Amino acid sequence: MKKANTMKICQTCLIGFMLTTAAHAAERAALPQVAVKDGVITFFPGSPESGVIPQEQIEGKKLWVDAVRRDGKTRQIRITSYVGKPGIRIPIKFRYPFGDASATWNMDVRREGDIVSVMVPWNGTLIGDLMDVNEGEESTAAARKKLGLTEPDSKLPVMYSSGDSISMGLWPHLEAELFDKVNVYYQRELAKDIPNVGLKNNGHAHLAYGVLQKAYTNENFKPDCWLVNFGLHMINSHHNKLPAYGEWVEKFIAYAKEKNVKLIFVNTTPYQQSFRPKQNLTIIKFNDLMKNAAEKANVPVIDLHACTLEAVKELGDKNVYMDGVHFHDEVRKRQAAYIAERVREIVK
Repeated sequence: MKKANTMKICQTCLIGFMLTTAAHAAERAALPQVAVKDGVITFFPGSPESGVIPQEQIEGKKLWVDAVRRDGKTRQIRITSYVGKPGIRIPIKFRYPFGDASATWNMDVRREGDIVSVMVPWNGTLIGDLMDVNEGEESTAAARKKLGLTEPDSKLPVMYSSGDSISMGLWPHLEAELFDKVNVYYQRELAKDIPNVGLKNNGHAHLAYGVLQKAYTNENFKPDCWLVNFGLHMINSHHNKLPAYGEWVEKFIAYAKEKNVKLIFVNTTPYQQSFRPKQNLTIIKFNDLMKNAAEKANVPVIDLHACTLEAVKELGDKNVYMDGVHFHDEVRKRQAAYIAERVREIVK
């Protein structure tokens, strides 16, 4: 996979299941990256060489899907259901023409020809990894070993990624960016491989720290480095408690040293200025505190705050923010490319 500025990645919008992004439609054939027909989901129906489906909403915005495809191979898919209410499971069908041996699933699935069926609970996520028959059973087994299931044997280091919903939006793009440098092992995948870890959003430091502690109770959880972001969820609880926030920064630094793991912090992105201007002042204080503590411990900090402000300067608020907090996909791509460039410099 080439870097983001050379990758041809289409942003899709399923209105009548047709591509609506005019710029990309002019660049390549106007094919959707995900389609639904007769209740069956198809990922990358046009079989593009590469692509990312960044959390598209389908079926009345009750299902979220995302996926990564590179070098002509679909590598991962995820389907999250918000249909019904807590305690409700719904049947979901999707097309999977790659063979049984080429994927690992976090839920029990049933296969009929090229169609896979699964019962997904409300707020549950189906995750499937390495979605191409050409990967082969042997390759898949090796990759799963490196993701914490058994002893690692992949040549690529594993980078465990923990963060809030901002990191969740970056996740598919970051995996595509770093496919040849590190295995990006995101917190949702951890929840799949280690069942007693079920948290999907680690935006608060105590949650992210607790998940790591649980993960390390599994002797096979052996990441080479951590990519950690927290802060935005802590604005209200730690608005006037900078020392308490700083204590969590120090705890992560100490824990990484204890586990002999390379720690990389990603600082906190700003709110849209017109949305929460006072909180932006707190974010600056949080980020300065993290920077100072990290510098003393020789821990790198990726300045996603500055990257985002640069995007605002260039594109304008309305083209950066979706809702005052989260970002349009073009900005997520930019942020992922920025993080990936720094990771490549840090992880040797």
